[in-house]
Amino acid sequence: MEIPANGAIGFCRSKGLIGRLIRLGERLRFRKGIVNHAFIVHPSGKVWQAEARGVTSTRTLDEVAPGGKIWLIPFPEHVDIEKVFVFCEQNVGKPYGWLTIFNLAIDIITPKWFPAFRSEGSWICSALVAEALRTGGWVRRGLWPDIYTVTPQQLKDVLDFGL
Repeated sequence: MEIPANGAIGFCRSKGLIGRLIRLGERLRFRKGIVNHAFIVHPSGKVWQAEARGVTSTRTLDEVAPGGKIWLIPFPEHVDIEKVFVFCEQNVGKPYGWLTIFNLAIDIITPKWFPAFRSEGSWICSALVAEALRTGGWVRRGLWPDIYTVTPQQLKDVLDFGL
């Protein structure tokens, strides 16, 4: 897969159990869950992502979703891509947001007024990408009640429609 000259925002549909569970959660929320992971791709092929072992930058695009499908979306206009890359690099080593994932699962079966929980200083993949984009100047207020609990599919849908 060819990486755009400025890098890209990546999404994938993986074949693993966690990926399937994330897509099932999307369907339970009455949304079409095509993707289950989000990441940032540097023009060199380096990938920043939040995975089970935390935020990493050790994989290449070919290693992100073996046997799965990958979509690359260009960065939105007016995003300072260098700030996105710096933000991602500064967060390498931060823990994965297991509490956030648990909270997203609870959100599926509880009313909207039920409180949301997450671990400060931890990341899920789509929140890492959304916050990196916000650091680069992509501000989209009102799309989600909490940018830190946005799902990969929600983020892809917004970027696909150029919002």
